[in-house]
Amino acid sequence: TILACSPVYAQGKRHHRDKADREAWMQKMKEFKHSFLISELKLEDNQVDEFFEIYDARESERMAIEGRIRKMEREIDKKIENNTITERELEECIEEQYDSKEELAEIDERYEDEFSRVLSKTQHFKLPRVERKFNRELMNRRHGTQQSSKP
Repeated sequence: TILACSPVYAQGKRHHRDKADREAWMQKMKEFKHSFLISELKLEDNQVDEFFEIYDARESERMAIEGRIRKMEREIDKKIENNTITERELEECIEEQYDSKEELAEIDERYEDEFSRVLSKTQHFKLPRVERKFNRELMNRRHGTQQSSKP
């Protein structure tokens, strides 16, 4: 019985380690993104804390919706792969994908006034482009297509 349980125990430890590794990686990415945003938006010291309080709250809300959608899509993908999906389930999934875009837009709209209080109009205008630039930077680094300096 000890041997039969060993793989489960080892898998549990690996899952715990993987979760800890993922959390450490996520924290590192958050710090890198903060650093990137500070540099690209040219945030002043007196803006940083309040900006990231607002920014991180918005990102947390957005990530919850995006995570929910990814989970649903994975479940639907499995059903498609196993040929157990119904047309109705696909219709509901498609509708949920569109609804989630509306939810994300509503979140962004809710935070606009708060960003306006902290950022200059120029910084506020640049924020979406800087976020896209950050995502491109991550993709380039992952694929090794561009060597760029850290902000």
